[in-house]
Parts: sequence; C-alpha cells; structure tokens
Amino acid sequence: MAKGYALVLGGGGAKGAYHIGVWKALREMGIRLEAIFGTSVGAINACLIGQGDYFRAEQLWSNLSITQVLVLPPELLQNGRFVLTKKNLPVLQSFLKNALKEGGLDTQPLRQLIEAYLDEPKLRRSGLDIGLISVKLSDFSPLKVFLSETKPGTWASYLLASAAFPGFKSPRIGGTSFIDGGLYNNIPHELAKQRGYRRIIVVDNSGIGNNRPPEIAGTDTVYIKNTMNFGGEFDFVPEILQKWIKLGYYDTLQTFGAIQGKRYFYRKNPKALAKFDKLFEEAAVLKSLSQAFAKEQVRFSPENWQQEVRHHLPDEYAFLPSLTEALMEYAAYTLSVPRLFLYEWNDWEKTVKKHIYDWSGKTSAVSLFTDLLKGKRTHLPLQVLKVLFLASDRLLS
Repeated sequence: MAKGYALVLGGGGAKGAYHIGVWKALREMGIRLEAIFGTSVGAINACLIGQGDYFRAEQLWSNLSITQVLVLPPELLQNGRFVLTKKNLPVLQSFLKNALKEGGLDTQPLRQLIEAYLDEPKLRRSGLDIGLISVKLSDFSPLKVFLSETKPGTWASYLLASAAFPGFKSPRIGGTSFIDGGLYNNIPHELAKQRGYRRIIVVDNSGIGNNRPPEIAGTDTVYIKNTMNFGGEFDFVPEILQKWIKLGYYDTLQTFGAIQGKRYFYRKNPKALAKFDKLFEEAAVLKSLSQAFAKEQVRFSPENWQQEVRHHLPDEYAFLPSLTEALMEYAAYTLSVPRLFLYEWNDWEKTVKKHIYDWSGKTSAVSLFTDLLKGKRTHLPLQVLKVLFLASDRLLS
C-alpha cells in the first residue's frame, strides 16, 4: 500500500469550516492519512478528522454559532453575528470591563463543545499520529505536544490551550497558562517534519496568526490555500460556514487535479475545447475576428492574432494551452459569473456564453482597473470569445 500523508491544518476560528470541505475531498479521492497536526481550530478539527465521523463533523460546522464558543450577552448579537450599535454600546463596555476583571472572555461553551465531540479513546485507537502547538503565556515559548505522549483524559485541555485566542481566558495545565498556538506558528508544518513525515498536505485557510512559510525542502508537500474569503475568524454564521466547507472541497479537488480551473471550478471536456479551438481556423471566423480587432483598434494578423489576444490576458489565463479555455475563464471573471460552483462542462459553457451574449460592451470595474494598470485592451478577449460563440451557434453572418 502506498504511504499516506500527514495533514497539517491552520488556525482561523470560523474559517476552520474550510477544513471540513478539504476532508470531504480527500475522502472522495481515497487519500489516506497517517498523521494530523493543527494549531487552534486546526487542532480541534484534527481530532474530528482523526475520529473519522465526517457527517457528524459536517453537521457541527454547518450550524456552529458564536455562542457555542464564547459566553456573550444576547444584546450584542444579531442573527448569530456580533453587532455593535449605539444602543448596545453600554452593554459592550460593561461586558468588556467584567471580562478584563475575570482575565478574559469566558470560553466555557468551547470547552463543553470540545468535550461533547472529542472521543479521546477512539482517537487513540485510530493509530493516527496527532499533534498540536500552543504557547506558554509566561515566556511565549511554544509547546509542541503529541497525543501519544499525553496522559489519557487530558487531550481536551491541550486543545483548549491551542485555541486560546488572545483575549480569551488563558487555560491552565499543570499550573502553566497557555495562549493560542497561532502566535508561534499558525500552520505547523514543522510538526510533521519533526515526526519524520515527508508526504505532507498543508491547509492554509488564511487565519490570523504567525503564518510561517513552511520549509518544504526534502518533503513532498501539497499546499492547499483558500481561493476566496467569506469573513473573519468570528463569523460563525451558517451561510458563511457552509460556503467555507464548499470552497475547501473545491480547492482541494482542484489542487489535486480532479477538477480544473484557475479562479473557477469545472470539469474540463478536452474534446469540446478542441472543437472550439478548431473554429478559429474557419474563414468566416477569421473575417469576424479581424472586424473585432478593428473595433478595438488592434492590428489583426492571420499569423499571430492568437498571440496578440493572449497578450491582452492576465498571465494566469494567458498561458493556458487552450485559448478557448483562457478566454472563458477571463470572461467569467470580468463579467462576474458566480464562482462558488462546480460546473460540469456543458453548464460552464452555457453560463459563460449567456454572460457574453448579455454583455453590452460597457467596461466593468475589473477591466477598467486592468486597463489602467497594464495598458491592455481588456475588451478584445471578450470580443474574440463572442465571435467564437457565434460561430459555434452558426450565427455568424
């Protein structure tokens, strides 16, 4: 059996929902894990993943609320979010004053949540190597701790220590106070290397903290990074959490090549792309392209017009092998096609085509900004793609 991976999960509060989407994709692709290391919420999710109950974890993260993490006055919350108004400002002032006296915000709900979902005996029986990072409050030195080296029944306390965000009450273990491990290393790739793992998957969900670039020399490291952002560390709102889960799933599939796209997510159809690219050789298409170039005041040459079009595309699209795919990606971004979807090819083609046909030729904020910065005529790729779609629908005059 091929060796599995060590999974490294970054901190990030509510952004930890992203980890669940990553896990879903890894499960579908049959990628085996040998170890899981995390900081803060990454440490908590390392346990959920290690216990193997995906659906329970997904249900938790799809509906998690801020009141399951902190004790907060209801006057400060609206629809699950912290909201500050003139009316509740006195409540906030009194709350913070009391919290300061008590040594920080009360995380008793988080402790109860961890104790409810952590099955430490099951986690120990899993055989997975589990580890986390916290920081000693006395001297801000790191504590690197592994499940196999701790006494049974103590792991929940270490999880709380790793997730003690600044401003929270500092958990104590054996007389030592701790604060969030993200202050030392929010993405603990070093734990995997320290334990001897060389096949490593890093999940960076843009959490606040010391996001040290991992030293990947001598390792086979796959780096998964969120390609969109939906809110901050304390946006425990179901709608936002579910977006994070979906994005983690798509980003992971894309990183491993199971789906395609740059800013978008779709399953590529090579035959359909080849058919589109072939249309560029038709005389009627070349004639219409020359007219499109003239409209944009760009010189048209039958020999190198494709290179000219690529010159007007951002680099992330310009070097895609298929010009059609490059044009569709760019058009989708410029014309604000919804991004958080996994498009099957036919749906992707229809969606981009609809936006191109509806396009009025007005300069969007995105294309205007690109024009100003790069001196490129961003309408040219859109005009070319419109000609291509008209040709595919046999609508060229």
